[in-house]
Amino acid sequence: MPNLEPAEPVVLNERGDVNVFRSIRSLIGHVEAIDVRDGVYEAFDATGRSIVLSAASDRAAVTYTVSPTADPERLRSVLLRFATRPRVATALPPEIDIGAATLAGLLDALLPKEKPRRRWFHR
Repeated sequence: MPNLEPAEPVVLNERGDVNVFRSIRSLIGHVEAIDVRDGVYEAFDATGRSIVLSAASDRAAVTYTVSPTADPERLRSVLLRFATRPRVATALPPEIDIGAATLAGLLDALLPKEKPRRRWFHR
């Protein structure tokens, strides 16, 4: 069976600290092979499918496999636990009702917003 591609954005749970990435490539660039091998990370795609990270050695490239079955409630639980931390909750937009937010709403609220790129022109 071919490797499934994750639905983006993707989520990385590192012992309760959550990061949301726009792409699997960004997530892979963030993790370290030694930590992957130590089982430090838990990853999900936007639908709640598990992303299993692996590395052949502590210095090898990190690879991934996406589970064919989704558990959106598990992902929502991970995001809620993180989003209700006082420092995180106060940084979220005030119009977000964390407890009532859908999975898509939580992902959107926790996804870092892109900063506009400044273009410099030379004459």
